[in-house]
Amino acid sequence: MVGEKLDPKATAAQSDGLAAAFEAALGQGALTPPLHQFVAQAQEDWSAEELPGFTADDIARALIDFWHFGEAASDPAAIRIRPADGGDL
Repeated sequence: MVGEKLDPKATAAQSDGLAAAFEAALGQGALTPPLHQFVAQAQEDWSAEELPGFTADDIARALIDFWHFGEAASDPAAIRIRPADGGDL
């Protein structure tokens, strides 16, 4: 679901803002094609009304954590629920 980014903090994540924040937080230099595609999909799907008050850095840190969670193969499928870090909660 793509929504308008009306939250001022979400403005920083528009365009390549989220990818830049993700790359900086990951600290490994340029993103590999799979990482770039992962961030692009998250950027396309994310809307400010879903995560009000969260900055691009907040979202990037959560995406890195989610990427690492997905790297670990699990059988059967695993579900993880955790509190959000950052934002104005």
